[in-house]
Amino acid sequence: MISRAHKRFLAGVLATAGYVVSTPAAAMPVNIESQRKVLPSERSEGWSGQTSINFSLRSGNVFLLDAGGNLALTYIRRRHEVVMIGSSRFAAKATARDTEQIIDLIGNDDTRFVNAHLAHLRYSLTVLPWLQADGFTQLSSDEFILQQARLVLGLGPRFILFRNHEFAAVFGTGYMAEREYLNPSSFVSQPDSSTNLNWWHRWNNYLSLRLHAGELLTISATTYLQPRFDRLRDFWLLNENALTVKLTERLGLKLALTIRHDAEPPTYCASAFEAGACPSEQTITVRPTDVRIENSFAFTF
Repeated sequence: MISRAHKRFLAGVLATAGYVVSTPAAAMPVNIESQRKVLPSERSEGWSGQTSINFSLRSGNVFLLDAGGNLALTYIRRRHEVVMIGSSRFAAKATARDTEQIIDLIGNDDTRFVNAHLAHLRYSLTVLPWLQADGFTQLSSDEFILQQARLVLGLGPRFILFRNHEFAAVFGTGYMAEREYLNPSSFVSQPDSSTNLNWWHRWNNYLSLRLHAGELLTISATTYLQPRFDRLRDFWLLNENALTVKLTERLGLKLALTIRHDAEPPTYCASAFEAGACPSEQTITVRPTDVRIENSFAFTF
């Protein structure tokens, strides 16, 4: 049996490892299932929430600004559940080699390496102990995959495949409409479309697993697969695997590995161009896969 002291020592090791291996990347879509109240011990009527904030500032030969945060609120009353999530992150870096006044460069196109924001609202109605009806909407933007605005609307059933006090398995499926508006100043093309504004109709599927391994440790894994109905090889894939250690009654540490894949990403122009006139050597396709390893501290209320 691992003692509480040893578990907190493990948390410290995980925190150190997270800071060592984390690398900047474009913000991933939020794993909504990680915020849901699934296990009986998690579900209580009324409001509950979780929030985290990060801020880093460095000056001198390198000027670095990295700021962001997220807030998740849940309201449960009898058969009704409402989940609201908001997240935002901005990061930029400049060096003394660029200019003496490097702080003036922060925010320019050449210094930003993260600029992403998201808001999500979801309503669930429990029809049977193992079945929920789900409806949701989401608005997001992510500069580094060209998304100026992405709006999704969806609905479908959510099945509780298995649930006891320690383990839960959930599967959801349904229809999702996606309105995608890509940056017109750099967009060149994308598979099956030559315009930067499109409505897509997708099949939304997800599988979520959660295990409480003792009082202090939670392990979770969630995978989303969202192919287009009219073009199945055009799909979004999101996978998140997380290890959460409870440090106190309200404070926890989360170490997560997240993989996001866009099977048919858009192509953009690396320089200013007129419509249809981007030089071939400046034409770049957005990389289809982003991988992120990070740790975060979260406060639950």
